This record gives sequence, structure tokens and C-alpha cells, in this order.
Amino acid sequence: MDQIAQNWRETDARQRELSRLSGDTHMAAMANAMNRRNSATMLSLTVMEAMARNPADAQDVVAAALKAAPELDSEVRASLTMAFPGHASMIAATGHAPPAPVAAPRPTAQAAAAARAGAI
Repeated sequence: MDQIAQNWRETDARQRELSRLSGDTHMAAMANAMNRRNSATMLSLTVMEAMARNPADAQDVVAAALKAAPELDSEVRASLTMAFPGHASMIAATGHAPPAPVAAPRPTAQAAAAARAGAI
């Protein structure tokens, strides 16, 4: 999965450079879309094969794929959900980080003084 993701990034970088050099933004956009679809399909097929071989590892495999290529997240999730509709909720939830914890508010000078006065 990491190799597929690395290939995607390298090809994307080459295509951006070719676009810059050629000035043909339409052709570059078409090539980029094709590369994106191909890379997402290869990654999705790798995950599908692993899920079919060992369903118990499905969540770990999906998480690894999404971690390897977060740029292809939506395409990979869509393909996996179509292939494994029974795992749709797991696929949708996998790889999303929990919300960041909310820091407790820092006490104001007045609150700190009141706490000290009450502690005495």
C-alpha cells in the first residue's frame, strides 16, 4: 500500500511539472484525474483482496490504506463501500481521528486569588 501511495505522489509531481512546462492545463488535468483514478483503484483492489482473504483484519487494512494515501481517501472509501456494503459503517468510521481534547480554561487572576483566599 505504501508503494502504491508513493507511486501516486511521484506520478502526480511529474504531471504537475509537465503541466508547468507545457502550459496545457486541460491535458494536465485529464492526466492527473486518470492517475488519481488508477492509483485509487490499485489501492482499493489491494484492500479488497486483503479483506476477502482475512475479514478479521478488515479495519486494520482499511486504516493502513487510508494512512498510506490520505489524498485518495474519498475514492478508496467509495470503492470499498461498493464492494463491501456490509462493512459500510466500519469503512466510514475507520481512520478518522477522534476529536482533539478540549483544554480546560486557564484560571483568571481573580479566580486564582479567590482559590488561594479560600484555601487559607
